[in-house]
Amino acid sequence: MLKFLTPILLFASILFTVNNAAADAQKTVYWGQVHYPPIFIQNGPDKNQGMIDIVVNALRERLPDYNHQTLPLSLSRLMTEMKSGTQICFAGLFKTAEREKFIAFSEQFSTGAPALLITAEAVDEQIPQYLDEKGYVDLRKLLAEGMITLDISAGRSFGEYVDGLIKLDEATFHPSVRVNSGMNDAEKTIKLIGLGRVEATLTHGLETYYQAVQQGVTDQISMYRIQGNLKRASLYVGCSKGEWAGDFMPNLNLAIAEIVRLGIPTTARNRWLPKNLW
Repeated sequence: MLKFLTPILLFASILFTVNNAAADAQKTVYWGQVHYPPIFIQNGPDKNQGMIDIVVNALRERLPDYNHQTLPLSLSRLMTEMKSGTQICFAGLFKTAEREKFIAFSEQFSTGAPALLITAEAVDEQIPQYLDEKGYVDLRKLLAEGMITLDISAGRSFGEYVDGLIKLDEATFHPSVRVNSGMNDAEKTIKLIGLGRVEATLTHGLETYYQAVQQGVTDQISMYRIQGNLKRASLYVGCSKGEWAGDFMPNLNLAIAEIVRLGIPTTARNRWLPKNLW
């Protein structure tokens, strides 16, 4: 009798192990991460203390039933992974119609300042003719007349309005826009603008202020608000669509509601800004 039961017990044990492994895989969530201080900080004395680092850590603590893994990658690769269905999330995404085709978005957890045009000192003399009485730049006209080359990182969104200015259609960028693939590197970009090797870029105030102060180049770059781009952009957690997201997203939204109530995203953002920019 024992000999008869042994194969059955062995099979049951294997089946239990396989089912547990499948369940663990189903519960694994990868969190995309880039090095983009002070949004994400992957190294140095402030490692994991970036605005979004703090938000993600707070969310992970409130989702203990999931196996959370960190995946460093570029934004262009992030979009590829999301389209392929990898169980991956990224905090701090803007919601666009294009992205909603393959990304499930959470509830809003914070807002970001509207995108700014950052220019090198060498091209500043060309800008005044494109400014209105408030000092806002007409980016549409600036690009149309080919006065500057705008360098941006692949995979980034600057809000639907600005995205509409820099693209001719969903897949084609304006001829005056140069798209660079690979890891986003705000430090390098601001340095190249300060040196005059990059004419202009688009960025958000938080990262620009941080890098300009860190590098001491505030007098070598100029920052312009963009006409028509006044609305603060909502920030979301974006996760790849799929059956797994149907289980994960409701729990994620509960965690977001709690950290928003506690003021964690606001505190994480404001620690990197002077009080007059809060």
